[in-house]
Amino acid sequence: MLDQLKSRFYVPCLDDNCIDVFALNLANGSLEKLQTVPLSGRGLPVAVSPDRKRLYASVLGDVVDGREQAWYETFCISPGDGRLERINVINAPARMAHISVDKTGRYLLGASYRGNFIVSHALGDKGIPQPAFADYRDAPGKPHQLMTDPSNRFALAPNLGADLVMMLTFDERTGQFRHNTPNCVTTHDGAGPRHVAYHPTGNAVYLINELDGTLIVYTYDMRNGQMVRMQETSVVPDDHEGPAWSAQILVTPDGRHLYVTDRNAHSITGFAIDPRTCRLSKRRIMATEETPRGFDIDTTGRWLVVGGKTSNHLTSYGIDPVDGSLSEACRVPCSAGPNWVEALEL
Repeated sequence: MLDQLKSRFYVPCLDDNCIDVFALNLANGSLEKLQTVPLSGRGLPVAVSPDRKRLYASVLGDVVDGREQAWYETFCISPGDGRLERINVINAPARMAHISVDKTGRYLLGASYRGNFIVSHALGDKGIPQPAFADYRDAPGKPHQLMTDPSNRFALAPNLGADLVMMLTFDERTGQFRHNTPNCVTTHDGAGPRHVAYHPTGNAVYLINELDGTLIVYTYDMRNGQMVRMQETSVVPDDHEGPAWSAQILVTPDGRHLYVTDRNAHSITGFAIDPRTCRLSKRRIMATEETPRGFDIDTTGRWLVVGGKTSNHLTSYGIDPVDGSLSEACRVPCSAGPNWVEALEL
């Protein structure tokens, strides 16, 4: 069976202090747990290097003298079966809401909601984060993500507490950021911008707002890193009562479909993407795992795996290549509090 299992999903689990490693069968969407790796604290988001050799985990420790302890743990990824082997632990400047690796694989990027800053670390020998910052700067208000665009020349950082998205230039030689001109786009008051997803062509950016469940579509220009609003819609069911609590947003590798989860509605919403304009249509909303904080799409674009933070299960869905509808393939238990889902094809 393992010969058919080519795609791996890494699931850091907040309540059991570990990362679960699952294999996905690309033929039928079944999931098999291969490994549970202990962490030295609570598992937060993870990121994989572009060469697929390293996995970086942001980890949360205890509160000491009124300050949360946090660190990064670096793992080698086995090229044969995707299992993890820890090779380094280093202190982080604060708890990270999101981490990513730039397109060169030379810098680990982080956004700290609690610390109210963004940061980049050079990745030294063996891909290990360095303690000195390549860049560190205050943010206007509770950044929740920092990620470079497909060109690696610009980056966006949604600031949930300030209702804006920072627009930055990025120097891949030094790992340093500068404010772009203009330096941000604003959302409406109380929206709570959380995460962005770039269209694979680089022609559009999709922003999910955590607090009101709205999704904003922007045209995007990779020549200057600028974005202009062109569409807005909702991702929560029409009959949902209570506040939104939207979480993750992703676009399929072929750029044809987009998906968003909402934790209070326990739902996943899918949209078709117009190949010419990048606008959204054909909204579909379906129930999924309880409190679906994290999900990811395998690199073939055929399978989506979502974790239920309070159900302690993963569900895989087949993605219809024509209309993007989801069909459940497999549901399996995982360790407690799945907080993130990261896909990798071996």
